[in-house]
Amino acid sequence: QGLVDSVLSHLPSPEEVGRVGLALSGGIDSAVTGWLLRQRGYRVTGVFLRSWDVDDGDSESDEDGGDVPYRGSHATCTARRERLHAEQIASRLGLDDFFEADLRSDYWTRVFQPLVDGYERGETPNPDLTCNRLIKFGVLQERLLSQGFRWMATGHYAQLEKADGFTMLRRARDRQKDQSFFLASVPRERFTRCLFPLGNIYKSDVRAIADSANLRLSQQVTSRGMCFIGKQKSFCDFIANHTSRRPQPGYFVSIDDQAPLQRHGGNMVFLTFGQRARIGGMSGRYYVVGKDMERSVVWVCRGLDHPSLEETQVTVETIYWDPCVSLPPKGLQCLVQTGSCNEGVPCLVHAIPGEGSSRLTVQYTRARRRTAPGQDVAFYTDDNQFCVGAARVEAS
Repeated sequence: QGLVDSVLSHLPSPEEVGRVGLALSGGIDSAVTGWLLRQRGYRVTGVFLRSWDVDDGDSESDEDGGDVPYRGSHATCTARRERLHAEQIASRLGLDDFFEADLRSDYWTRVFQPLVDGYERGETPNPDLTCNRLIKFGVLQERLLSQGFRWMATGHYAQLEKADGFTMLRRARDRQKDQSFFLASVPRERFTRCLFPLGNIYKSDVRAIADSANLRLSQQVTSRGMCFIGKQKSFCDFIANHTSRRPQPGYFVSIDDQAPLQRHGGNMVFLTFGQRARIGGMSGRYYVVGKDMERSVVWVCRGLDHPSLEETQVTVETIYWDPCVSLPPKGLQCLVQTGSCNEGVPCLVHAIPGEGSSRLTVQYTRARRRTAPGQDVAFYTDDNQFCVGAARVEAS
């Protein structure tokens, strides 16, 4: 009870909050979030976000006529089953109401099609930050506000702090589950009326709360990745079904002497930087260091210690930058994180001059593994606490 009281003490009063729209996925995190909001006395409506139609993923039918979902290594899910889970949880929690927000069209045009376009350009895009910025805290939030909801809540592991009229995004207390990276590109004003009750507790605490509240969810798997894609042999097969680019056979070419090493079948869209290149009959291992999509050339190097796999600086295009944080002429000392599972590394960030320019140069204090073009990065204060911005890596 002490743990619950501590969480509730960080939440604003019911009188201040009014109606809350809770993004309810059917998983343990959003379910416990809903339970905590109810304990605080809020009027809560569960909202299931439907971003994909499993039929669009060429799914097949199982024996009882339902959709066969994409089967990942840890989870099995379809929009239909997730919605059913979410609706059952809403009923079990005694929420005021429950409805589905159908955002399939928005997701297709704002997230999925740009994802496919990025792969066709030879990039390695990540749709997660885009989805949060444009869909969850964009279209969905706007829809909730238009329907009279004053606040929005999610089960994200992140913290929000207010200072001098600004809302700042802070890492979660549970660093193993911290999701501030995925929220890095969301304009901070959209967080003004958001609640992240799980940001100050650990995942183990969430499971304990679920057990003590008899929610019967503690053993439920956590949603992972893009499980909307239907029954496919692989994610690559799925994207290939939606791309207009046809395989164009070409060559693996050595970055050292420009010598062709072996022909490839042309499916180079999904080869990403640092990935091992499957080149038969060669001594040693080769890794992808670049792609020329027009010429169907995949540049490769031999060995993981090759200098072409590292960089000392990278150019990025800003997606969002916190207005509270200025970029001095001499640059800003901060940390940059290049993936959800990576640690922030020290860097010096410079704004690239030019009218209307939003490009930045990120200089590392020491050489590190290069980041693939199209990937999103997040910037944090040098104490590794607050996220101050997000950007996308440009092609080198």
